[in-house]
Parts: sequence; C-alpha cells; structure tokens
Amino acid sequence: MSDTDATLEAFRAELERAREKYPNPNATLAALVEEVGELARAVADESRERVRAEAIQVGAMALRIILDGDGTLREWRAARGLDALVEGEAADDVDILI
Repeated sequence: MSDTDATLEAFRAELERAREKYPNPNATLAALVEEVGELARAVADESRERVRAEAIQVGAMALRIILDGDGTLREWRAARGLDALVEGEAADDVDILI
C-alpha cells in the first residue's frame, strides 16, 4: 500500500470513528476549528506522528462538512438564502435553536 493510499485509508477510518462518536446533527465546523488549533500546536511542539494524527483529524472533519454538513448551521444558512451544505438537506430536517 502506498503512503497516499495509507493516508486516505486513515482519513476514512477517522471519518467513520467521528461519525460513530458524534452522530449528526453536530457542530462540525466548530469541531474542525478545534482540530485546526490542535494541529497548529502539534506542528510547533510535537512529534511528526502527533502532527500526522492531528492532520488526519482535520482532514476527516473537513470531509465530514462536505459529506454531512453541519446540523447546527442549517437554519442559519437557510435564513440567509444560502443553499444546504448537503444536497437534499432542508433547514427543517433538524430542530436547532440559534
């Protein structure tokens, strides 16, 4: 398995782990921002393995925004006339107060 294939598989595994641990609806954007902060700290102060682990978490959360959207922002986006992050998703699919 190439390094690229192994990395993509790590993204897939982390995506599935995150979906199981935090099913939708959830604050995917907030989780992504948190992971980016952890990656920044790792790049500055931690081992290559920690950097890789944090980068994989960032990538998995970015994939989750693409694939799952962010349930906490559905109504917000709809109120501003923006399209749903996930095709076929409507603001009233979830009852969230903003």
